Formats: sequence, structure tokens, C-alpha cells
Amino acid sequence: MLDIKIVPESTQENFDKGLRPKKSVQINGIIDPRSIVRSASKNDMQITLRSDDVIKQFTQYRFAEIPDHISEVTLDSGEEYAGGMMMKVTILSNKVIDHKAELEISMLPRNRDTWKRRYSLIELFDKSKELFKHYGLEEEYELFNHPQLINNANFRILKKIDDLQSKIDSQIEVILVKLQQIILEAIELVNPEHSDNIVLESFDFPVEIKTACKQYLIYFAQFLSDIGIDADTEIKEEANKTLFKVIPRDRGESLDRVKEALNIYLSVPTNPNFEKEASSQLDVSTMQLAANVMHLKSQVMMAQSTIQMKDATIEALQLSNYTYRQMLDDVDKKQAGEDVIPGIVKIKRYEGKGFSVDLAELFRRMKRKLGK
Repeated sequence: MLDIKIVPESTQENFDKGLRPKKSVQINGIIDPRSIVRSASKNDMQITLRSDDVIKQFTQYRFAEIPDHISEVTLDSGEEYAGGMMMKVTILSNKVIDHKAELEISMLPRNRDTWKRRYSLIELFDKSKELFKHYGLEEEYELFNHPQLINNANFRILKKIDDLQSKIDSQIEVILVKLQQIILEAIELVNPEHSDNIVLESFDFPVEIKTACKQYLIYFAQFLSDIGIDADTEIKEEANKTLFKVIPRDRGESLDRVKEALNIYLSVPTNPNFEKEASSQLDVSTMQLAANVMHLKSQVMMAQSTIQMKDATIEALQLSNYTYRQMLDDVDKKQAGEDVIPGIVKIKRYEGKGFSVDLAELFRRMKRKLGK
């Protein structure tokens, strides 16, 4: 018999602060110290279980054995499943009303802010929806976004449980197996062969200068072309982040070269010698780059009246610390002073931000005819 109790759990911290004992869930005599108890009334309680032992103890029972006053049970062990996603299972018990229960499984990334996959969460969700329809699972499962988290690509599936005598763990297992298969296939579809040759970066621009920053990024494809690299770019907004994707047209193109070119491009606005060096150049490519830098700086100056931004404002166009460290990890194996983009960029292990840029050589490489 399933025995669920809500017990007060006194802690030394609560005692020292004069707080009331924390309420915890006890399943068959086993207390889950990380559990959460919410209640609208004694006859309508929602609980969250987080301890693996307690979850295992609970799920071996049948849906019919869940006490009537427990309307919702969430199982949240924090375990990671396919594609770096976490699954949270919620059992909605409606036995008193319609003698049925529902299983809801939410899927979300462990950390949305540091999502560094070569595909976005929105792309993964959209492809998963397509696969549910393709395999005819729409009649058995309902797939939808969480209404409050739609921009963060959290989504969930819902399955009605008509047989309350079925075991909880067996029903969960069936859904998890199908969901993981869908996710893995969706990952394959949104991460095609050419995705191994993609540079994907995420930026968190201040809202006051986001438009100007995105306009500056758009010109990067032309900048690459001017230094001899053909590539396509794509900009998306997701979870308040700006995702910037660069896809070299030549699969043999070195991603190190593309990354370093992007790093150069993002550092140009803060280069103290850029304006002086650029003013002596008459080539259209250099003039266009200078115009884009001037436009960006003018937008930043206008934003200064609403947000306190000094020289560091332009740093918003630098790679994030995480991404920058990742890039340095990639090139750290190279010899100090080795050319990454021959003649233009050299890796310097202890100088500056890890690289130096020869502006004169960069401008020489950027020669572009007006008719191009």
C-alpha cells in the first residue's frame, strides 16, 4: 500500500532563525529532504519528489493507489537524457472527477543560458513536433509549449491514463523511450552533415543597442568575402539572446580561420588605431567597414543617455567570456606566434587578449573593386 505523508522536518538553521519546520514528503517511511509541498487545501495537495530512492519507491505503485487528496505529483531527479535535455514528469490525478489520470513530461535544457549546440532550441522543438506528426503520435500524445516558457523552447507532452490499475513506472518508461527516440532523431535532422562546418555564437546585447549590433553582424559576410572566405550568415533571436551562425560555403574551409576572422571583426570598434589606419585607405571595402564601425559607435553614443556605458559598451560586440575562452582552448595547442590567418592574425600566448591584428595587412587583403 502506498503511504504518503507530509511531515515537518526541523533543521538547525530553521531553529536558529525561529522559522517553522519545513514540510517534507514521506513515502512509505522514507523522507525526501529536497521535496516540495504545495497545498490549496487539505484536499488538494501538490508535491514534488527529487530523491531517487523516494521516486523509485513511489513509481512502483499503481495510479489508483495515489491518495485522492494528492492532485499532482512531480518527479524531478535532475537526470539528463538524450541531447543534453532534462525530463520532469508530472502526474495529474483526476480520479475524484473523471476517474482518470494524466502524465505530463516536460523537456528542457539543463542550462538555457549556456546552450552551445550547433542548433537552437526552437529548431529542436519544431523538428520534434514534425516527427510526432510524422509518426502519428498526435492521437496518443499531446505536444505543446509551456505557455510561460515558449520563448525558451521548453515543451511538454501529455498522455491520458485510462487504466488506473497500470503501474506508474511502466507508463513513464513507455513515454520516455518514445520521447528520447524522437529527440535523437530530431537532433540528427537539425544537425545535418554540413553542421560540422558551422560557427555558432550567442550574444547578449543591451536592448538599447541591439539593433545596431545586429546590423554590424550582418555585414560580417561581406567582411569575410573581402578577405577571401565565402560564407553565409544567419541571425536569430532566441530566449533574449542573439544567435549568430556562420556557414562556410567551402567545407574544406578552416573553422579556426572563420573564428579568428569573427574575433578580428568584433574587436575592430575598440581598436585604437583603426580610424587612423582606415582614413588613409581609399578601397571601397575598407571604407564600408569604417562606415559600419562609425554607425555602431554613433548608436552607442546615443544610448549613453539612457544607460551608463563607457568604452566597455563596445565590448558587447566581443565574444562572451565563455565563448572567448572556448576559442582560446581551440588555439592554445598552436605554437606561440603561429599565423592563424597568415600575415593578419598571430596567436600571442601572453599579450593582449590572445591575438594581435596587423591592420595594414588586413586592409591590403580587403581590396575590392567597385564593380564587385
